[in-house]
Amino acid sequence: MNPPARYHFGVREGSRDAAGGSPVAGEHTANVVGSHPVPLRLCTVSFKSATGISHSVDVEAETLYEAAGLGLARLKKDGWVEGLGPGSRLEIAVREPSTMHSLTVQQLQRWANGLTSSPAEVLRRTKVKHLLGM
Repeated sequence: MNPPARYHFGVREGSRDAAGGSPVAGEHTANVVGSHPVPLRLCTVSFKSATGISHSVDVEAETLYEAAGLGLARLKKDGWVEGLGPGSRLEIAVREPSTMHSLTVQQLQRWANGLTSSPAEVLRRTKVKHLLGM
């Protein structure tokens, strides 16, 4: 098996600029490794409104943050967001393997706006930002 190709922000190692010179000094090098698909998991995303009413939706997602973003977007679309704010706690229950997670809307927004060097993670965060209308 061949080792992963090395890239300088989109320039394959060994490639040269238009003048045939070296890649620009100071460029960072990253290994681009084929990512393995993460299985979609059925999750229930819920929150309790200020009036004490619990609302939940089922979504299929690859990650905790994607599930939270999909669930929040679906709750907003369906009009079930009375009293939902940055401090609202979202409960995410993964059906199989059975797991429960909890985070606030603010934590979800911070994650979506955070920095990462992983191209796959950039795509995940962009997807969640889109779902949140950010």
